[in-house]
Amino acid sequence: MEDSKNMKAPCGKTAYEHEHRRHNRLSRNRMRGVFQIFIAGVATLGLTSGCFSPGDSSSSPQVKGDQWRLSIQDFQEGKARHFHYKLADNTTVRFFLIKTSDGTFRAALDACDVCWPQGKGYVQDGNYMVCKNCGRTFRNQDIGLYRGGCNPHPLQSRLEGKDLVIELKELQEGARYFRSTNQVY
Repeated sequence: MEDSKNMKAPCGKTAYEHEHRRHNRLSRNRMRGVFQIFIAGVATLGLTSGCFSPGDSSSSPQVKGDQWRLSIQDFQEGKARHFHYKLADNTTVRFFLIKTSDGTFRAALDACDVCWPQGKGYVQDGNYMVCKNCGRTFRNQDIGLYRGGCNPHPLQSRLEGKDLVIELKELQEGARYFRSTNQVY
């Protein structure tokens, strides 16, 4: 009588090899299923917690006349907030606002004169905004003060009572940085 581990299956493999491959295939399928459930859970959590939304507070911007307005009451000191505004020609202009430690509000396009064609913009790292393309860092309190190079392109804004106001013509002028990248992050 031949050992069952050494018996040949119709495909030329031993029964042991055949069973071993079947077991590995089932294990991979189970892992793939677990991974898909994990990704679905993360996406659901992200959508319900608002991390994929352009703003991260309960106040939302409003357009009144030729002005983009946002209540400053929910701004946290030192925390950048990213926004986007869609122009009539369907160009999406991205920008961010930040309240510095001295209480000053800074505004800049999410683009610069050098890296804008890549369409990557900036991300906050503590007291700095970091270019997602070249990695250069810019102090939060310097945002909007300097133009040129990889500095976030300044965006004129002003306070009116408890609203931060940006003229829509400022966003329209900044659209040149987004015409070929037209992406929303």
